[in-house]
Amino acid sequence: MKQVPSHSLVCPQCQGMQIISHGKRYALYPAGCLTVLALPLAWVHRESTPHDFECRSCGHRFARRTPAAKLAYAFLWIMAAIVIWWITMAVIL
Repeated sequence: MKQVPSHSLVCPQCQGMQIISHGKRYALYPAGCLTVLALPLAWVHRESTPHDFECRSCGHRFARRTPAAKLAYAFLWIMAAIVIWWITMAVIL
C-alpha cells in the first residue's frame, strides 16, 4: 500500500484527502483470458481495470480508472460490439 499524493484524489464519502492506493485490480492476470481473448485483446482488458483506493480517514474503499484505462475500456466494448455484429451477420446470412 502506498500513499497517493493528496492533490490527486479525494474520498467520495468524507472528502478526505489521505488516500491509500491498493494498486490495480486483478494484479495477476488469469491465463484463461489470454486463451479466450488472445494477447492484444487481453492486454486491452487488463489495461481497462480500475485502481483500488482506500480513505485513511473513514476507511471507504473505492476505485478509479485512469484516462488511458477509460479509453481501453471503451475500445473493449467497441470490439465486443463488432464481434456481436459479425456473429449476427453470420447467422442472418
